[in-house]
Amino acid sequence: MDYNYYNFFVVRKDRNMKEYIKSFFEEFDYPMEAREYLLSVYDKLVANDEAWALIDAKIKEYNETDRFRTGQVAEAVILACRAALLPEYAVHFLVYVIFSKHLRDIYAKKSVDMQIYHDSMMDLRIKLMECKEVKNEWGSFVCTWFDRFFLFERFALGRLQFETEEYRADMPVYEKCGLPVKGGDTVINMHVPSGSRMPYEEVIASYKKAFDFFAQYKIDDKLVFVGESWLFHRSMYEICEKGTNTYNFIKDFDIMGGYDDTNYYDCWRLFGVEYHGDPKALPANSGLRRNVVKWLENGGVMGESYAVLVFDGEKVINK
Repeated sequence: MDYNYYNFFVVRKDRNMKEYIKSFFEEFDYPMEAREYLLSVYDKLVANDEAWALIDAKIKEYNETDRFRTGQVAEAVILACRAALLPEYAVHFLVYVIFSKHLRDIYAKKSVDMQIYHDSMMDLRIKLMECKEVKNEWGSFVCTWFDRFFLFERFALGRLQFETEEYRADMPVYEKCGLPVKGGDTVINMHVPSGSRMPYEEVIASYKKAFDFFAQYKIDDKLVFVGESWLFHRSMYEICEKGTNTYNFIKDFDIMGGYDDTNYYDCWRLFGVEYHGDPKALPANSGLRRNVVKWLENGGVMGESYAVLVFDGEKVINK
């Protein structure tokens, strides 16, 4: 093949991808500052042959197989960033933005509602904004979290996100509602993305969508949800005011096990900053934040717990 023709093809292909990235940013309403920064990083990435070859190999693998090996994308990003002296959070994030183009094709091929695709891809924007707040960088510091969305294993169904997993073997057997659930049984793991309020009616609407989407995993026509989060730690049942969105959400769950975290690693999830041991240094500009600050000042400890909920298609039945 003539070199000049090949070079023209590569440049045109890059231009097409850059236009897609721009359209993705516009579709999901990214801040202009983020758009400009990430596109400048993309230009530098493509301009470095060694760095781009590492990333392009992962893009091709995903486009050709609908799969990629978890962790290897991160390894390729690290090597590419070293080669081109580029910021890891931004490059890693851009890889998934590029992946989103092929994921659209997967959704279309499987005839899955594109609203689910759109809601799922909103998670990238959520993590982008978290990264800017916590690290003051555009990109994401938790990019491996995205993997299951792109492997067609995790889905945003309204306000909440869901995926199948095995009930944890180290948890007690769950025996409410005539449904013994034990280690190894398939349950629906649930996640709560940040960034917006969570009215109880939206929570129930998400459960209903999941009830239909994961119909094959019902047990006696009921769906078992689990969650592992700081939201379910025993402290939250004392911290949250009754009647608030957070309280209405967590009250439906049965706690099966958990742990205290004196270092409060999950602080950034609520406060947008890391915890360094001084509650007074945390922003207290919402009711929940103020209550957590007060809890910590009084010697309280935060943590994480594993919790279970049973849904019959219309309502929660374990409470």
